[in-house]
Amino acid sequence: MAGENHIKQINQQPLVELGLTNLEALIYTFLLENSPATGYGIAKGIGKPDANTYKALVSLQSKGVIIIEDSQTRLCRAIPLEELLNNYQKHYNEVINRAKNQLEKLKPSPADNRTYQLLSAEQVISKYRNMFSQSERVIMLEFFPYAIKELYQDIIAAAKRGVRITAKVCEQCNLPGVKVIVDPRGDYIRKRWPGQWANGVFDGEEYLLAFLSKDGSQVIQAVWSRNQYLSWIYYQGFVYELMLSDLEKGINDNQEINTLKEIIKKYKKLLNLKETGYKDASTFFIKVNKDRKNNKEE
Repeated sequence: MAGENHIKQINQQPLVELGLTNLEALIYTFLLENSPATGYGIAKGIGKPDANTYKALVSLQSKGVIIIEDSQTRLCRAIPLEELLNNYQKHYNEVINRAKNQLEKLKPSPADNRTYQLLSAEQVISKYRNMFSQSERVIMLEFFPYAIKELYQDIIAAAKRGVRITAKVCEQCNLPGVKVIVDPRGDYIRKRWPGQWANGVFDGEEYLLAFLSKDGSQVIQAVWSRNQYLSWIYYQGFVYELMLSDLEKGINDNQEINTLKEIIKKYKKLLNLKETGYKDASTFFIKVNKDRKNNKEE
């Protein structure tokens, strides 16, 4: 029987996150390379007490992670990795569907005008995916390469739905259906900033500003809000910043004055109040002021 020195050192945390205990994960990984084995042999192989090992084997069998021979020897075998992962995939899909069916019975709280911090890169990407899927009119982006790579399919899907998307990027990239503006100072900006930008405003009603680590795995600073006033102000600033970048490129390319005027005209269309959150913003603050006035009178 293989000894403790035959255990291959791998990161077992993903198995723990799937629902196994640390000991169960250790036993499964041992059995993947050393099946079949007796409970005694497994305990010796992993260097753990017999009693704890036998208890964990019973649990693993009940979870369908191992199978045990129906004989006096009680030899144990790990189920194949692909089978294990397929079982977990099916199980979690069923759990997600059951959770969805129950949670959809609840009435979501209305949106508010507060600003919220996002603390993980996963939150940032997830929030962006939701905003891309919900956007109806216009999206402004200022993305470094990491965000483009992670959200590429979401960007393309929104563009295919007819959402007008303008993206300011550091380097040329292929985004079908998207107006891409390559910042002339892109290389300089990337070298100056020790991380990745992922900034966007959606329909002039919702925004997310994120500064991630260089590999995109950690959040340095990220805030999200549906504050209509701040979203509208940021949207306007974004439009004019993109206009300036486009005009700068046009000037550098020695384009004619009429072409530059067309660029300005094009961006002014993006400030069409019917296409943005201006109406919602103004209505929201009229309501806020009215509520405050009523509270004072009471």
